[in-house]
Amino acid sequence: MARVKQIHGANFYKEQIGKWNYWRVRVGKKLTGGKAIIRRFAAYTKAVEWVEGLIEEREKHGSELFSLTHDQLAEARAAFERLAEYQVTLTAVVDHWIKFQAPLEVQRTFSQLEKEFITSRKSIGCKEKTLSQYR
Repeated sequence: MARVKQIHGANFYKEQIGKWNYWRVRVGKKLTGGKAIIRRFAAYTKAVEWVEGLIEEREKHGSELFSLTHDQLAEARAAFERLAEYQVTLTAVVDHWIKFQAPLEVQRTFSQLEKEFITSRKSIGCKEKTLSQYR
């Protein structure tokens, strides 16, 4: 396996799988800030372009860019495409969900719930017989 190192933080290896030749690129944590990324390319130039693109994105957005998995990035891209039709941002949708759909972090005991329920039944005028049946 021939090894060529063109860019600091990325390793390029020429390998053969069956009758096909590939360039395997390993981008280490010096570039990603986390886990290493390994990809294969049919052409060396495509591999170099991909690494240079990663470096440009890292300079624009920082190493947080690499904190998302490929599946998370694909899901985010699909969400952006679906939201584009309605001209709504992903942040707006998340904020709305948190405000109206997120589970409340309130914990109550059954005795507290019983007192609240009985009080609410009294306030709507339930008879004493009905209240005794609730207890």
